[in-house]
Amino acid sequence: VAGIRPPQGGHIQERAMIELVMDGEATMALSNRQAVEDWVRAAADLAGMHIIGTQSHVLPSGHDSGPGVTAFAVIAESHIAVHTWPETGMVRANIFSCYNFDVEAQVGLFTNMFGVTHLRTCQTVKRA
Repeated sequence: VAGIRPPQGGHIQERAMIELVMDGEATMALSNRQAVEDWVRAAADLAGMHIIGTQSHVLPSGHDSGPGVTAFAVIAESHIAVHTWPETGMVRANIFSCYNFDVEAQVGLFTNMFGVTHLRTCQTVKRA
């Protein structure tokens, strides 16, 4: 994308395809569209990624726990996505980037913003 510089204040980083997948049992913001969108933006900001566009959708629900939310950001470096299931208390997120990013910081943001009480999956895959 024209005019987009690599993350971390423009410092050239080694290109590395990294995918972080997290899911967990959560207590906060699972039906809150704005909070879910805020996490997507905060995750991009934390990694120094450049958002091109975002989209979110509130899923219909017949449950007392409220609707689930899906949010997605297209970033210059790839994408960030999150899906919530309030009826089961679950949240799942995926960050895919062609630049390195601080995985531990992203896990901390995810667990704090969604009130994750049990991280069921935290997998980092480095791709060629």
